[in-house]
Amino acid sequence: MQEYLQTVGDGGWHSKADPEAGEPGTGEIQRTGVFSKPDLSGPRVCQVFSLFPVLKERQKQRAGTLSSGEQQMLAIGRALMLEPELLLLDEPSLGLSPNYVDILFEKIKEINRDGTAILLVEQNARMALEYADRGYVFEIGKIAFQDEAKNLLENDEVRKSFLGERSLI
Repeated sequence: MQEYLQTVGDGGWHSKADPEAGEPGTGEIQRTGVFSKPDLSGPRVCQVFSLFPVLKERQKQRAGTLSSGEQQMLAIGRALMLEPELLLLDEPSLGLSPNYVDILFEKIKEINRDGTAILLVEQNARMALEYADRGYVFEIGKIAFQDEAKNLLENDEVRKSFLGERSLI
């Protein structure tokens, strides 16, 4: 299997054998990462395309021309190709339209149901807690509240201070 280096800038694949690139040293491999070119007909790609059908439709399109929601799906799909036990997501809803936020959170829940643990950092606290099993609410860098997500959604202080609601009482 031929190895490829992936560049961060354009998301394209570049062969190690490319005379312009030269033979990377160990430090360069650690910095940029060496990947095997994915088998785009393999079962894992089929699973990602099943999860995100729009990616299958747009598989020949350059990543930079996708909508922000589609780019987020692509980023998650690429991570899933590695079959992680734990998927870390930092602000996946940032910059997305409300429609894509709903779709994305449904897909995140589906990924979790399929056996991948999710660690989600999200400003949209209500949405995150509606989909989470457990939540940690941070205030000025410290954990202010931690509990099962459903309990945090019902906590009067959390609702007032972090969800912008009035007291239920």
